[in-house]
Amino acid sequence: MTNDFTTLTNNIAKNSKLAIWGCCDFGKKIYNELKNTRKDVEIKYFIDKNAKGNFDNTDILTIEDFFNHANEIDCAIIASYSSRYRMEFILKSMGIKKILIPKEELFRKNTLIYDFKTALNTFKFEEDKKLYTMLYNFRKSTVSRCDIAKYYEKQNYEEFKRNVVNTQYLDFINKDEIKVLLEGGGMDCANTLIFLNSFKNCKKAYSFEPCYDEFKDNLLDLIISKNDKIEIVKKALFDKVTTCEFKKASPRHKGGSAFSSAKPEMACEYEVIKVECTTIDEFIKEKGIKKLDFIKLDIENAELNVLEGAKETLINHRPQIATAIYHSDMQFIHIPIFLKEILKNYTFRLQHYTDRNWDTVLFAIPDEIYKN
Repeated sequence: MTNDFTTLTNNIAKNSKLAIWGCCDFGKKIYNELKNTRKDVEIKYFIDKNAKGNFDNTDILTIEDFFNHANEIDCAIIASYSSRYRMEFILKSMGIKKILIPKEELFRKNTLIYDFKTALNTFKFEEDKKLYTMLYNFRKSTVSRCDIAKYYEKQNYEEFKRNVVNTQYLDFINKDEIKVLLEGGGMDCANTLIFLNSFKNCKKAYSFEPCYDEFKDNLLDLIISKNDKIEIVKKALFDKVTTCEFKKASPRHKGGSAFSSAKPEMACEYEVIKVECTTIDEFIKEKGIKKLDFIKLDIENAELNVLEGAKETLINHRPQIATAIYHSDMQFIHIPIFLKEILKNYTFRLQHYTDRNWDTVLFAIPDEIYKN
């Protein structure tokens, strides 16, 4: 464990006074590691909205209570993955200059089991809990692919697979309520056309695809060019407005294109390019969109980043959501946690569309329009 935490602990100045945000298993591991390896530092507080009292004689405060003690702290460590950027912003706003966020690999190694239980509570239907648990165990290699294949067969997805029209983002969605939609990961925009055919009341569809010119299908492009409801945005969605390095996969593997940071390793051929990025919040303001009704995301391990850049829209517009959560263990666990934390009175459903480890989609529907 010590080697895993070395980079984190070495970034703390000598004789620092610390706070750890998150009195969870991972936060306690950080605490114990510091106690063992950095006897010069003083851990003054845990910050946690759920835990109370103290841990090992260290006071546990809510963030509101911590506000009055922030000037006592030299450095804060964030022990929550799903809310890390929001926490960082709050701590900076309180005047804390040194804020450490552990590397994703350290989170992954130390938080998945604990956070799985939190993520599981996102779902209220027993069938979704069972499916989520089975997929989690499959990722841990404690159930075989045969279990997934049996589920797949039971759901009659062989018929789904043979269907020319891909409907995997439409389960549970209240189609009548959608007038404006936004799609992240449009590729050739075939799904955009499917959405317009399925959502009879839809007036406008925005499809984000930075590589559209390379991936477009000539026939579909002709159809799209005649449809004034569709606007193709040749940018990438992200958690900030910036320019990023992007791995553009070969046309044969176009679905695998991704941010370099989100997908360090790629099995297929690719070209590294620079792409413009924006956030959903910024785009909504720029376009003056009064109500966004539906968001679909399938963007190769950048889904959580995009959702973090859409927080204002998610809270104020209350859209229905269909997002992939299968691109990594971290996404599988932390997207449900993130959405559950910020979306009140939503119903969360789950579906899985292959007999492998991919095509798991999380659906989020406001309770006021959810149809069981």
